[in-house]
Amino acid sequence: MEAFQRGTAWIDIGALQRNCERLSGELGEGTELCAVVKANGYGHGMIESARAAVTGGVGTLAVATAGESFELRGRAGGCQDPGPWCADRPRAGRRARSGG
Repeated sequence: MEAFQRGTAWIDIGALQRNCERLSGELGEGTELCAVVKANGYGHGMIESARAAVTGGVGTLAVATAGESFELRGRAGGCQDPGPWCADRPRAGRRARSGG
């Protein structure tokens, strides 16, 4: 049986940020974009992907575990919530919430 190699994806973090900016700009008032960065950003780097998404205007980062949420806390452009399902980036006049 032949050995199979894993595929490799090269991600342009700048493009990720620009895509988030564009999508955020398309949303109606009172609506925000959520980026799913669980599982190490699906192999693209959770912290790097989260930083690009937050810089691009994403309001919420979704993770799968409390450990991922704690890892994001303070490392991805202002994510503060250590909740188990969602690391919400608080905005002016808004309190951080725990997902779940």
